[in-house]
Amino acid sequence: MGKEMLTEVYGRLRKRLRAVAGSVLRSDDDIADALQESFCRLWSSREPSSLAEAEGRCIVTVRNVSITQAARNNRMADLDADRMEQTAAPAETDLASRQEYLLSKLPGMQRQVFELVALRDFDYDVAADRLGISEQAARTNLCRARKTLRSLLKNESYE
Repeated sequence: MGKEMLTEVYGRLRKRLRAVAGSVLRSDDDIADALQESFCRLWSSREPSSLAEAEGRCIVTVRNVSITQAARNNRMADLDADRMEQTAAPAETDLASRQEYLLSKLPGMQRQVFELVALRDFDYDVAADRLGISEQAARTNLCRARKTLRSLLKNESYE
């Protein structure tokens, strides 16, 4: 019953989930990728025990995947520019400086966890081991980092 409930809720909330992803991501392709990845993560996770839990997990998963993908896209744009060893166009420079600004606003441990888990795709246990913290502390720091990044992206006011 759980997977059917999750599929039904995801289908019913599809427009809202698209809006959630669109608030973070700009490209239609990126939004579609985030929705697809979110659905795959939801499908492979434990079954929800209630309709409310299914709805909440759908929204939170789409939001978290979108934030991670936005940061990863910015990181990839930065890496591609470095590899090409060309002068970056003004838009690329702005994107890289925006990413650096956003990451610089994160407290030290949150930034380190975010870079390892969200940007470099390390598992929580590996990141925690490298940073000398517990796996739960890594999860908590990533959650707080995403919350800070959401707030910064929402404000869109950079000094």
